[in-house]
Amino acid sequence: MYILDHCIEILRMNLMCFSDVNVFTFHPREGKEGYWPDYESEHVCRDFEKVKRWANDNAVPDADV
Repeated sequence: MYILDHCIEILRMNLMCFSDVNVFTFHPREGKEGYWPDYESEHVCRDFEKVKRWANDNAVPDADV
């Protein structure tokens, strides 16, 4: 059970620290089909509580999607 706990903890830490609010643009790549994301933007560790608050404030909980 320890290994599973460790994996969940690592996922939790990554979600909280690396909450990425960047916009990724997609571009065609030579030799590949479709469009691919451009990950060359600068990433900054975010304040998870602010990200969570924004998500809750801007959620559409009753939307039929």
